[in-house]
Amino acid sequence: RNRDAGHGTSLGQAFVLGNLARAHEALGDLDGAQALLDEALRTSNAVVGPDHARTRTLALQGARVAFLRDPAHAAALQKLATSMLEHPESLAQFRPRSEPEAHWALGLAQQAQGDETAAGATWKAAVTALPTDRVDPLLLPLVAALADYERTHGDRDAAVALLKNYIERGTREFGATHYAVGLLHLEMAQMDRGATRAELDAADAAFADLPKDHPWRVRAAVLRQATSQAN
Repeated sequence: RNRDAGHGTSLGQAFVLGNLARAHEALGDLDGAQALLDEALRTSNAVVGPDHARTRTLALQGARVAFLRDPAHAAALQKLATSMLEHPESLAQFRPRSEPEAHWALGLAQQAQGDETAAGATWKAAVTALPTDRVDPLLLPLVAALADYERTHGDRDAAVALLKNYIERGTREFGATHYAVGLLHLEMAQMDRGATRAELDAADAAFADLPKDHPWRVRAAVLRQATSQAN
């Protein structure tokens, strides 16, 4: 943090806190992420106000983490994400990442409130609009969400094609052991029993730096146990 340098209330400090919160979220520490985001949002509000693009993106990040901690926040998340998507130009320089993140968040809220079809359509539109010349690792959970939806709604071939595409591109851009690529391998492990163990091995390698109780590592362990029992 920048407090020791006298920058405790600055837009730069809001950026630092927001980035730290992403690291905590990635590690599965949602409580720590929420605390950092609460401080980041207070800082951004104080410096640039509630309508600034940075404040709005921090609010979305905070609402998503609040939902992940407690799905009872689904309605609030949906309201905020919908508001942002009505005027995506207001996201300014943050739009390339924050607009698809808003779609991901909206789909999570729709799914949590029982509207699976709407969630699938939301994620499909967002993934289709992603750039084809680069991959943002922070948007791979959106890809994973769409693949899971397609798998559970009878379109396994589309899910496999989607995952293979992003696994290949993600591996090329930031390596096979990036935790977000591991999430895609975990999703792929549920597609084909014949490839489950190999995909789980790839996922476990990518999850090596995550805590043992991280939800993705727990999912992988449960699936591996189920696969072993089935054989």
